[in-house]
Amino acid sequence: MTPAIVHLYHHNNWANAKLIEVLAQQPEAVLEATAPGSYGKIGETLVHLVAAQERYVSRLTATERPEAVKESGGWQGFEPLRTSLEWSGYELTKLAEKTPDTAYRDTEYQGRPVKLMYATVLAQAINHATEHRVNITTILAAEGIEHPELDAWAYGEETWPYLPRLGRLPRTAARLTARGERLTRS
Repeated sequence: MTPAIVHLYHHNNWANAKLIEVLAQQPEAVLEATAPGSYGKIGETLVHLVAAQERYVSRLTATERPEAVKESGGWQGFEPLRTSLEWSGYELTKLAEKTPDTAYRDTEYQGRPVKLMYATVLAQAINHATEHRVNITTILAAEGIEHPELDAWAYGEETWPYLPRLGRLPRTAARLTARGERLTRS
């Protein structure tokens, strides 16, 4: 049986892949779009999300992919990002499956020795990716571009065939009812 926590990583991998799938279908100019309060341009944000996920794996395993995605490398296209996310997503999922809550690794941070708790890095990987996917979908919405629902409900509806459709509102800033009342997504 898969520990319930591992489903967070399955969802994270699914959401990252879904977002790249949608972005790859957009005109390249969309990658330059940004919005106030976001990390930056869509392309920069996506590269940052991917590079950070690789760094989380590296911090926990003391290994680095030779062809690692780095922010300093700039935009290199979707294929290196897909490859990186497949690798780092798989590695994070494996770590989540087997790592005890109390596991840590002795390492250095800013020149001094620290005990790096695996659970902290594993939690940050999920939080960080979610935050930047929201940055990107917010920019898409501001540009009037339809974007995928990437929350756990959408993941469940797509990947768990026995989960009933929830009849939720489409992800938009708001919809109006026939009487003109605003409906917002909760």
